[in-house]
Amino acid sequence: MIDYKVYEITDGICKVEKKNVDWEFLINNINEWHSELAGIILKPETLYYYVMNRNDSTNISATLTKTQKELLKVVFKKFIDNPESFYDVVKKNELYVKEIDILKNNDELVNFIGINGLDVKCDPSKDFAINKASAKRELKLDRSFGIFGEFLFYSVIRELFGIDLLLSKVSLTTGNQVYAYGNDGIFYNDKDNSLFFGESKFTINILGGLKQALNSLQQIKSKIDSDTTLIIQQTKLIKGVNSVLFEEKTQDEILDMKKSIFVFVLYGENDYQDKDIIDVAKNYLNEYKSIDSTIYSISIIAFPIINKENLKKAIAERVTKNATDS
Repeated sequence: MIDYKVYEITDGICKVEKKNVDWEFLINNINEWHSELAGIILKPETLYYYVMNRNDSTNISATLTKTQKELLKVVFKKFIDNPESFYDVVKKNELYVKEIDILKNNDELVNFIGINGLDVKCDPSKDFAINKASAKRELKLDRSFGIFGEFLFYSVIRELFGIDLLLSKVSLTTGNQVYAYGNDGIFYNDKDNSLFFGESKFTINILGGLKQALNSLQQIKSKIDSDTTLIIQQTKLIKGVNSVLFEEKTQDEILDMKKSIFVFVLYGENDYQDKDIIDVAKNYLNEYKSIDSTIYSISIIAFPIINKENLKKAIAERVTKNATDS
């Protein structure tokens, strides 16, 4: 991410942005920019590192071997049912959402779902507006895209903060959208021998992302306890030179390490100036800190990307390209 930078807006709140480019330029060239971001998120060589807890993931060559590509595809299929057709599904669902917008009642919605064979529900006992919003939400596949926000989060922490991903839980998933319990990322800072636990949210606006993060962090103590136990149990899966370091650490040393939190919010609005981000985030930062007094520090990382749905399409296109490349 050499073309990106992170800067601190105020204590505990920072922002990621593209270097030497203003918002007007990005808005006018949004497809190119989102294609670039999708390339960063889904670059096979770095993606392999993020998702695979394997010895060879510490020394990735310039191009993945055929075996490594096949292994990566296997992991992808745990959270994207059919990567080869993912882009077509996203485009088709986008049209369905537009058609649902012009429906007038539950009867029309039920009929529309049946005619098109959609895997969404309409409860006639509920208000049409609720059913309509629920159907649109399901068709937008947000649950499938959360993992890609996590991949960008990993890149930001690793490449812009210089703190390495310690243990990937993606390859420990048991099925589509069923992830290992805990935080969205476990990182290790060898400079001060501390652990970082991350919450990543991919939302429409920063307020919604911070609200979701607050809900997730209500369980922060049990999540960190679970993740710390995972680190102790899975020492052989830890990445890079850190694997040797952690094999030498005792359980008590790991338990006593400083523990901090990153809250990463990738959001699809651009009308937040730095002052607005401070106004929105400061109260949440205080609430996060009040949840567990043993946390050493908590940082909010804001990353505005103008249009969430447009970035999702760019990601879907890249997923399909990667899946079909030999």
